[in-house]
Amino acid sequence: MFGLTLVMLSYSLVSDGEFSVVEDRPVPELAHGAALEETLAQHVSVRWSNVDIRTILGRLTDEYHIAILRDRRIDPDAIVSFSTTPKPAGEIVADVGNLAGGHVRFVGSTAYIGPDVAVRNLRTLIALRNAALAAEADTSNDRRRALSKSQTVHWQDLAKPAEIFQDIARQYDLTVIGGEQIPHDLWGGGTFVAEHATEALSLVLIQLDLTFRWRKQATTVEIVPIPATVGVIRRHSPGRMAAPRAAEMVRSDMPDLPLRVEAGKLVVQGTIEEHEAVERLLNHRHAETAKRPPPAGGDPLKNERMTLRVMGVPALALIKDLEKRYKMVFTYDADVLAAAGVDLEQKVDINVEKTTIDGYLTAFFSQIGARFERAGLRVSIQPAAKDH
Repeated sequence: MFGLTLVMLSYSLVSDGEFSVVEDRPVPELAHGAALEETLAQHVSVRWSNVDIRTILGRLTDEYHIAILRDRRIDPDAIVSFSTTPKPAGEIVADVGNLAGGHVRFVGSTAYIGPDVAVRNLRTLIALRNAALAAEADTSNDRRRALSKSQTVHWQDLAKPAEIFQDIARQYDLTVIGGEQIPHDLWGGGTFVAEHATEALSLVLIQLDLTFRWRKQATTVEIVPIPATVGVIRRHSPGRMAAPRAAEMVRSDMPDLPLRVEAGKLVVQGTIEEHEAVERLLNHRHAETAKRPPPAGGDPLKNERMTLRVMGVPALALIKDLEKRYKMVFTYDADVLAAAGVDLEQKVDINVEKTTIDGYLTAFFSQIGARFERAGLRVSIQPAAKDH
């Protein structure tokens, strides 16, 4: 049983910035299916003081049996202090991912933490590979069953990604073409749960900007670069609305999404998440409709107070955290900021306690030479005024 009780975790650890190699890390006990859903929904409180991201993710796995895969591009050595009031464990995983400078996407029973583009494409790439496998007319049912088996993928510190990938391929009796495209690298130890071969292969390759194609009745995989545009085409019913009216509503909310009206349906090309967003719109389940709007002219963040201590975290990661947590919208001219020497990827140190949103914004914008103007949930970022 993996259910959680309401607890306060207090880890007053001080990171020395050094990575100790572990050569015999055991396979952790991990939650699957309904047990994982129950775990993620349980409310917990956490408090970490001066702890690196690697240690926090390890704690979440050890304490709550959540499989978490950190993309190799997410810095595991960033030091953070982080505390929350009781909230779902799944939201805490997402918060930690944001503080690490990434985003979280659950794939099967694994929480993948990666950079924005990778997270945006991952589920769609998996869907495309599964669709291609389903369309393989010459692939036997026995082969399909073999590829549909779940697998716990586990490796030790300093493992090479090429060897990790080859080990997965061997488990599914797959021959690999193009393995030389996997660069030489050494990864920290990791564990994830894959529901089938496509997930297992994709969760490794996504970290290298690679994907694969099925070959020879799904007995072989060919490693290829991820295409510039990743998307699937699906048809959506407008429900009780006229299709043109439904298309207008979707375009208003998602103006860059390719769509057309055809035979009374909305034909959309996009990622899996974009298709899910279209369905929410068409079924009047947009997430914001469940929230009570603030009084006209009021500041919805007036009474919010922030307590946070982080060290060496990109300012952009803090911005993304605010966008996710409060649905704030940040606008800026990248060229203007760059010309003034403002780098949103610059790492900052924050130590604030029960400060206002404006105090929090000032704490990190001042470190990168920027200023801001806030009107409710909208924030405009500009270069700081030069002293004369």
